[in-house]
Amino acid sequence: MGRNYTNRISNGLAPVCGYGLTLAIAISALIAVSILACSHVSAGSSGGDNLSVTTKSGEVLGLQLKSGIRMFKGIPFAAPPVGKLRWKPPQAVKVWAGVKKTQAFGPACPQPDMSKLTFTKYKKMAEDCLYLNVWTPAKKNTDKLAVMVWIHGGGFISGSASDNFYDGQDLARKNVVVVTFNYRIGPLGFLAHPLLSKESKHGVSGNYGLLDQIAALGWIQENIAAFGGDPGRVTVFGESGGGRSVAHLLISPQSKGLFHGAIMQSSAVYRPIQHLRESWYQRPGMEKVGEQIAKQLGSSKAKDPIANMRAKTVDEIFAVAKPALAGMSISSKKKKNGFPFEPVADGWVVPDDPSDLFDQQRMHRVPVIVGSNADEGTLFLQKAKNISVRGARYYIKEAFPKYADQVIGVYSLDSEKTNPKDVLNYISGDMNCAAPMRSIAVNMEAAKSKAWLYFFSYVRNDFLGKRLGAWHGSEIRFAFNSLDRGRSRVEERDRTLADVVSSYWINFAKNGDPNGPGLPRWQMYSSKAGHYIEFGEKVTEKQHLKRESLNIFARIEAERRKNRRE
Repeated sequence: MGRNYTNRISNGLAPVCGYGLTLAIAISALIAVSILACSHVSAGSSGGDNLSVTTKSGEVLGLQLKSGIRMFKGIPFAAPPVGKLRWKPPQAVKVWAGVKKTQAFGPACPQPDMSKLTFTKYKKMAEDCLYLNVWTPAKKNTDKLAVMVWIHGGGFISGSASDNFYDGQDLARKNVVVVTFNYRIGPLGFLAHPLLSKESKHGVSGNYGLLDQIAALGWIQENIAAFGGDPGRVTVFGESGGGRSVAHLLISPQSKGLFHGAIMQSSAVYRPIQHLRESWYQRPGMEKVGEQIAKQLGSSKAKDPIANMRAKTVDEIFAVAKPALAGMSISSKKKKNGFPFEPVADGWVVPDDPSDLFDQQRMHRVPVIVGSNADEGTLFLQKAKNISVRGARYYIKEAFPKYADQVIGVYSLDSEKTNPKDVLNYISGDMNCAAPMRSIAVNMEAAKSKAWLYFFSYVRNDFLGKRLGAWHGSEIRFAFNSLDRGRSRVEERDRTLADVVSSYWINFAKNGDPNGPGLPRWQMYSSKAGHYIEFGEKVTEKQHLKRESLNIFARIEAERRKNRRE
């Protein structure tokens, strides 16, 4: 029953859903009817009673929380990508008999220890990691609630849906279904090799992590109605690497029709991307990187190099690949002690440089919210101490030799009142987040699609707020309305803003527009008026966010892209 979306990914079938509202409603209705024929939702009572739902692959057993939210953790959405399925597009889950207990998160996907930067360390990691989680307030499976699908960040080498930051219960209490999931990351998610490409009927490799994300969205189309969700109202949202993932989904033909709204928080799609075979941005083609890793593993001379690589342990692969975080550096120099594994321009999943595709308005026409934080760079500059004006000038000239004087001038680096470290923080955030987000808004407007732009400057009165300001990722708990799940003391001012931000996000998911009763008016972005909303001590609508500095970085990025093959 239903459509097999893992087959769609593997075989490259034509997209089954268009953008027309009538068609989307019709398809949603057909999916809902087919699921209703084979699914049920137990009524249950609050306080911990178990509940079951029948999915396409089998029955799952969750929990009902005291809040009334039903929670399902660790539902498999694809076959374990192990053994012969390592470096393969996600395959369909085998149907199981009986009831599968889904009350605990699945393991995080293998990754290096990034806990000093991410504040999270995973006790359980495994290659068998393709699981998703559902929080639903629905009382019955005909409720057809809007669905919000979170894609975690971590620079494509770290992170997990099990992070405390991403608990979906509090958002679900605002009457939406929340889904989070894992996807392959690092060398297991984005490694390419000519022989892997030869295995593929599309002649490509890499991007397995993006294909996992598409498979999860396909699972949602087939199954979310059984949890009371509406497959015709799916919003994808994510932060940092998760926001970049959303941007890549917006330009991927393989994700067409799988979602209907998108929120990108502090993402940076306007940046260098690797090509599968060509040398772009002074980086080798990803297939060449794979060949180098195979050689270092001792696999290149084997009778079947790929089989030999698949037989290696995760530790052996990571010891050679050394996945590194591209991060928010203002320098374009290559990493000396590792390599960033990220989405690849392969001509199939990612047809071309995503920046070009946005500039050509070759993206899915869905409404979007995009934005960034005031202090995106502080998290990545923690080790940078005693930076002088001279030192800051050196970094700027190294990163932007042609535009150095303009950059130094717009940030008033030479002023006695200017802190050089603050300047590097602002440059990092404006170049990597604020300017790319505005560019996406500009191109959505050009495509006659709706976009709303925000700027998050709110600083909490806690340890991280005092140290890092409105740091990269600090808005997540506000979007999830989950402040009480953190360690910091929550002030009433924090709760007020969290209710506002999460309400905008919820309204957007429900109606395709963040505005609603009791909220300050948030006007759509237009290049002429430049409207955006600032989430600070007050929620205020303003115009033309950092216009001069963002214009400079838009020019720098466009020129860098133009010369990417040099």
